[in-house]
Amino acid sequence: MAMTFVNKAGFYKAYLAIAAFSLSASGSAAVTIHTDSFITSPTAFNGFENIESSPNFTSPYYFNEAATYTEGGISVHYNSLMNDPWNTPGQGIWTKSIYYEGKDSWYRNGGGWGYTTITQADGKAFDQVQFLAASGKYDWTSLLYQIVYKGVVIDSGFAGSVVPLNGDHNLHYFGFSGTEFDEVRLKANGSSEFIPGEFETLVVDSISLHSVSGAPQGPGASAVPEPASWAMMIAGFGLVGGTLRKQGKQAKHQRVSFT
Repeated sequence: MAMTFVNKAGFYKAYLAIAAFSLSASGSAAVTIHTDSFITSPTAFNGFENIESSPNFTSPYYFNEAATYTEGGISVHYNSLMNDPWNTPGQGIWTKSIYYEGKDSWYRNGGGWGYTTITQADGKAFDQVQFLAASGKYDWTSLLYQIVYKGVVIDSGFAGSVVPLNGDHNLHYFGFSGTEFDEVRLKANGSSEFIPGEFETLVVDSISLHSVSGAPQGPGASAVPEPASWAMMIAGFGLVGGTLRKQGKQAKHQRVSFT
């Protein structure tokens, strides 16, 4: 019998070409920013209504900011990026709520030098999250965010402006969807880099999320390719076939016999 040799470099070149087509077709989905309530079927909710019964609650108003508060399947934590030069260390999260939903909310008393993180208590991915937000400052402030999956920031930026405490006295809804993630980082004021040395004043309440069913697949993952993805993949296969035919013609006189 005889076997035709095909130039390996040509084959790998074609293989990489189709891989590039596939990757470009299935890139991560864009994150959608919401400025109203949009989750119709939440799988978890944290309203901070049980925070005063937590062992980390320090009477009469504060929750230990070094601790993580979990309620209704959602965990919230304050990450200090530097020693707070304005407030007494450990002063904590001011929880009493006058203007907001329920009796308690989440606010680093007097503002802080860090950010708030929202995760699912079991650490799994979710694809929708919404929350009420305001600012502890006396003027409108930027709401900055980072969307994270497995420790990697997949999106960040400006989500909108949050109202001051002495403004309309109502928190407004914000949220994110469009891909899978397992952590949301938030702060009011500063930059989207979330670096030390930036003062922020975020108030958060009534967090809802929608958990991803089954094993997380990662940002932009899809079990079935979309029509555009199929078209690009077919084009890639055509490129591979054309390359192999060309290489086969060039090597048609190079044969080896097996006896």
